[in-house]
Amino acid sequence: MTGEGPILRVVRMAFRPEACEAFDALFRSTQARIAAAPGCCGVTCLPDVEGGSGRTTLSVWRSVRDLEQYRESALFRAVWAETKPGFSAPPVAWSMPVDAAFIAAAEAYLGAPNDSPCWP
Repeated sequence: MTGEGPILRVVRMAFRPEACEAFDALFRSTQARIAAAPGCCGVTCLPDVEGGSGRTTLSVWRSVRDLEQYRESALFRAVWAETKPGFSAPPVAWSMPVDAAFIAAAEAYLGAPNDSPCWP
């Protein structure tokens, strides 16, 4: 990944049905720590509309570099190690640049900003 400025990171995950409850609990217990990672502007997890076993995380990062530093952190490694066994298919992730208007609108989903350089 390359680029400057804020990015939206989307990670789509499909879980075995019996693993959903454990993942939801893990996300709730780590969401604040992930959001407090340097450069993270906020993170949320959304279930599938039909209530199935899919989950999609959305996070906004100050830069690609900040996301990559988080992905090298002990927190990420621990969360990912606990998450991976529940997958029913490989996760799909992508990142895209976002602008100030997107970030302002995203606050409703991601919570209050915790890293002022991300926010207009």
